[in-house]
Amino acid sequence: MQGKQYRLGDQIITGYDDFFYTWEMNMAMGEHRIGNCFVIGDILIFEPWTHQKEGCLQLEFYERLKKLPAWDITHYYCASANLRDVETGLPLTHFFNNRQQGGNQTYIGLNQTGEYGIFRLGRNKVSIEKTGKVSWQRYKRPNCIRGGSGFIKSGILFLGPGEYDVHESMSKKGWHENLGVLPKWDNTFAWGRHNFLHRVAPQVTAKISFWQKNFKNTAEKQSIQTSKQRHRAEHDARKKVFSAIGQQKIPWQHQGSIQWEHWFKRFLCLLMGSFRMTCYIIFFILKKAIAVLGGLMNFFNKMIWKIGKRL
Repeated sequence: MQGKQYRLGDQIITGYDDFFYTWEMNMAMGEHRIGNCFVIGDILIFEPWTHQKEGCLQLEFYERLKKLPAWDITHYYCASANLRDVETGLPLTHFFNNRQQGGNQTYIGLNQTGEYGIFRLGRNKVSIEKTGKVSWQRYKRPNCIRGGSGFIKSGILFLGPGEYDVHESMSKKGWHENLGVLPKWDNTFAWGRHNFLHRVAPQVTAKISFWQKNFKNTAEKQSIQTSKQRHRAEHDARKKVFSAIGQQKIPWQHQGSIQWEHWFKRFLCLLMGSFRMTCYIIFFILKKAIAVLGGLMNFFNKMIWKIGKRL
């Protein structure tokens, strides 16, 4: 598996073992950014880019990207900057730089302790039931507490969106005092918000090109017309052949007509956009000209009034 490459979106993922990977992305002017990424259970975690190098142009990069197999090692991916270390509360930006023995299994095992109860996680109160159901609450405003559900995936706690409000007569100070009494959450090594966890898009089959699609439609139409002609055979075979030739179109002629219609529609859209922009410019110029003329008229009126007053 060492050195095997995959594609994930606009990035090339290169694997060196079951835990450590690198990602590469093409930027403007042929610049490539490279960083580390790691697999934790069913999640690929991206670290920020660490260095850059001169690479190929964007078109050449995407041609290379299309030849690679789609990423299928995990079903999810996430950026390390969007996750926080449970122990320190800091982002996991460079958490995996110093690898530990055991690889991803070291972190996955943290949520297998079977502990349940109510815990403290930053400013959140996290509850986990015997069934494994996770919920959270957080102080929102006076006499109002926001709550929602969550889930644990590959040793990481993800808090879902706020789903309900609980109205209690409790101040912010009282909430944090009660929160400080609770034991600290340690069932997972990291936590984050649900919207930062992304699902790997399934591999999309190759799309049929515009020419192939229309050629296929033309062939189907020809086969239908041929079957109809066989059922409606006329007595004069020669007359039937000539009439069929006059009615049917050759595939490349049909394709050419469709392309011309497409380009004609694009030309009309461009023409209408240019006409609209020209009208806007003319209206703007007229508006400014009227404003200038109004200013000049006011100026001359004042001059005439002053001259008349002197006389």
